[in-house]
Amino acid sequence: NNNNNAGGSISTDMEVEAFVTALEETCSEENLKSINGIYKCHNKCQSHLCCFVSDDDQFKQDCSNQRPAACNVYEPCKRLVNPIHGNEPVKTLDSADIEKIVFDACYFGADPLKITGEMVKNCHGVCAQRLCCFSDYLLQSSCRATVGDDECELYSLCEQLVTDDGVEVNNAVELKENEFDVGHICTSKVNEDTDLYDACKGLCIENRACCFDKPSYSCYEMEKEWCDEYKACEKTNLKFSGGLAGGGSISNSNGGTSGESNTSSTTPAEIEKAVFDACYFDNDESR
Repeated sequence: NNNNNAGGSISTDMEVEAFVTALEETCSEENLKSINGIYKCHNKCQSHLCCFVSDDDQFKQDCSNQRPAACNVYEPCKRLVNPIHGNEPVKTLDSADIEKIVFDACYFGADPLKITGEMVKNCHGVCAQRLCCFSDYLLQSSCRATVGDDECELYSLCEQLVTDDGVEVNNAVELKENEFDVGHICTSKVNEDTDLYDACKGLCIENRACCFDKPSYSCYEMEKEWCDEYKACEKTNLKFSGGLAGGGSISNSNGGTSGESNTSSTTPAEIEKAVFDACYFDNDESR
């Protein structure tokens, strides 16, 4: 029996070790730089986040004294509550310092030209430790209950890295589309900035694709007012296929222009005969 108990103990120890190893990997600093990584770590840690509530947190539900062994096993979860910025735990930084760090990395005001790939990268680097504050969509709850609203508010600019659907914004084009409407993005400067051009065109295609389709498929004539809301898209190479507002014309795929009459050289009788020859089979299934 003693041997059996010893074997069971070894087996349990190995299971715990395997669990801790998996948890360490799931909640690694690298994984916590993305919403998806936060989501996976949170799923494993949510029942033990109370182990890592510090004395100055507004939600004082510290369970570390009641569950010391379990809290020790879940030590990797501490990164969700008190991540590292540089070489220091976030909670050791002064509030004003945190706000300045976030502002310097993430603020672009009302100017989409300030949004560059480098800016988005730097903002992600600063915000990764607190994206969980804005992860309600994926997590069904954020980490605000653990870290507190006051600290999450220090990272308020980081919310721009998460869409309303909880999708993480990963590049300059996505951030511009997420934060600005077509009038802000599709300006006269699109030809001076490749990222701005791509953001403008991407926004136009995503929201009004049929307006810019080839004439035979275009919805422009039927939805002219709706399409004209995105007239600024014509600052790229997109053109309204059904014709321009104000009576202008654009090239059709057949070389003609909108508004011109295209007289067919084929008579109705010839069309009818061609259709009959191609489609009629009477009762002869072999045809």
